[in-house]
Parts: sequence; structure tokens; C-alpha cells
Amino acid sequence: MITTLNVVIIGLVFVIIDLIPMYQNKEWISFFLSVSLLIISLILVVLIDLKVKIPSPSDYIEKIVTFIFGLE
Repeated sequence: MITTLNVVIIGLVFVIIDLIPMYQNKEWISFFLSVSLLIISLILVVLIDLKVKIPSPSDYIEKIVTFIFGLE
């Protein structure tokens, strides 16, 4: 619970410092990219705090690299 609360507080500070000026300056690409990454990080923190098992992407990355470079 403390982890989630800390990330939400840091997220609010990020919104105030970075996202509001981006919105006011109409920097739409940066704004939507930052908002989507913030939402993803908040979702992941809540899931981790609730002890939900999140699969590691390393297996998928290893399969892609082996496929591209033909490693066995």
C-alpha cells in the first residue's frame, strides 16, 4: 500500500511539473506518450502491490533475438 501511495504522489508531482506545461504548449505527441507511460506504470505498481504475478518479458525477448540472429 505504501508503494502505491508513493508512486501516486510522485505521479501527481510529475503531472504538475511536466504534463500541464506540455498540454498548455500543445505538445500532443509528448503529452500522450507521457500520459500512456504514466498509466502503464501506475497499473503495474498496483498489480505488484496486490501480489499479482506478472510474467517476465525476458523469455519473449530471448525468443525474438534467437529468431532474428539464428542462434541455437
